[in-house]
Amino acid sequence: MPIDARPAIAACIALFAVTGCSRYAASHTARGDADFNAKNYADAIDEYQKAARLRPDDPHVVHQLGLANKALGHRREAYGYLGKARLLDPNDTTARTTLASMYLTDRLPDSAIAEANAVLQKSPRNLEALNILGSAYMTTPNPAKALETYRRIAESAPNDPRGQYLVGVALLAQGKAAEASQSFETALKLSPTFLDALSQIVKIDLAEKHSDAALARVKQQIATVGDSARLYELLASVHVTRGEEQPAELALRKAATLGPKRVDPYLRLAELNLGRGNFAAALAATDSATTIDPRNAYAFFVRGSAFEQMGDTARAKAAYTQALAVSPGYPPAANNLAELLSKTGDLDQALQFAEAAARSAPGDPRIADTLGWILYQHGDFRRAVAVLNAVATALPSEPTVAYHLGMAKARAGDVAGARVALNRAVTSPASFPEKGAATKALADLR
Repeated sequence: MPIDARPAIAACIALFAVTGCSRYAASHTARGDADFNAKNYADAIDEYQKAARLRPDDPHVVHQLGLANKALGHRREAYGYLGKARLLDPNDTTARTTLASMYLTDRLPDSAIAEANAVLQKSPRNLEALNILGSAYMTTPNPAKALETYRRIAESAPNDPRGQYLVGVALLAQGKAAEASQSFETALKLSPTFLDALSQIVKIDLAEKHSDAALARVKQQIATVGDSARLYELLASVHVTRGEEQPAELALRKAATLGPKRVDPYLRLAELNLGRGNFAAALAATDSATTIDPRNAYAFFVRGSAFEQMGDTARAKAAYTQALAVSPGYPPAANNLAELLSKTGDLDQALQFAEAAARSAPGDPRIADTLGWILYQHGDFRRAVAVLNAVATALPSEPTVAYHLGMAKARAGDVAGARVALNRAVTSPASFPEKGAATKALADLR
């Protein structure tokens, strides 16, 4: 019986196709790995996607696509690929810890806890997962569970100061300052240059009104480990708390010398001189700060505050606008710019900036007060009352807030409510710029 060659030829072609496709996918995977290692993430994604057309369920390719998309800030794609990667390979702890970290950053602590616990079931001493788990518990907030988790870190890595530091953070969240201080001291003994621990010790001392102890502690640390920019910044903080402006300035200038590329000493110098009314020095410090970091929104904000206090509205607006250019929606700058615009009669633009500030900082009652008052000026009295009612609840002792609420209620037709709010403003023991206007408005209601 003659042999039909066609099936054999078909089988040969199929085998070639499979082998060729396999080589094609492997080649693009290798190129993707090279691009990924070189941090060329966009090129890596392109190569991995070519490989994925033939190997859509390759655990390595899917895993790498997740990490590359995360590196580029493509969070939706990263979530999708990393979620698939953990299903394809249940032992892929990197995918799960990355997901847990993303959930934590995106304020989804319950999801972060679930992913971290899944990692810890397979790898109980995974320090990254333990750190994420503890941080998630702190967010919920559940400091007791965080403390339990951080103690596991300290036990797993007894020579790493970060474990003891985190234990101290959790203890402090429970109001156990003395125990927390002991943990921070232990962390500092493990690593004398671990300044985060020293900062917490100093913070506790200052909170308990032990500024002499705080000052001595920082000076002792400088004598022990030598000069550093961060230590002198911490020393300046202690001097500021003690009301010692000149020593604080000297410490900050020393910090700037020791860390010429650090922006913090100049920002602190700007704050210090702004508080003293030395506007020229404050502006000079912001110039130095923006030279080091041209995209530092806070530096431009402080610059705007200095110009505003000097009465230079035009340059204050320009500085706040610069802050918003480098950090769109930056709440302090948007808030202050809104106030300035409202004072110059540009209420439409003022309202836009006030609403942007409130969206970016929904929990800040002072920013909400700005929005409420601009809504009042804009003639939207009902919405102004709604916003200012919440502000008055958050800041019940602020007479300016009570004045704003009273005025808004009066225009909204709630005369009784207006009277209560304005009376609270007028009888406040605190002085405030609108006291005369509040007194007149209250008298007009009677």
